[in-house]
Amino acid sequence: MVAKTVEMLTELQLNAVRTYSEMGLAQVKAASSVTDVTSLTSYASQQLTAMTKLSQYMMDDSAKLQAVAKEFKDDLEQLATENLKAATPA
Repeated sequence: MVAKTVEMLTELQLNAVRTYSEMGLAQVKAASSVTDVTSLTSYASQQLTAMTKLSQYMMDDSAKLQAVAKEFKDDLEQLATENLKAATPA
């Protein structure tokens, strides 16, 4: 149970790092291509889009993390209930 939860959390974190790193690298590349006012305007527009995507990714990751935590809590509650029934004389 704990190993499964750690595995899920690790996978979630690795995916988040990959996604956020790719987004950051794309923004650095876009910033390095700014050479004039027109490209600066385009870059600024891309920044707004990137921030919107980042916000959505963070909300999705938060929901995934909450789901993992709820599953872990439910598993622990079930285990505690089973142990209590086994320890309580009939």
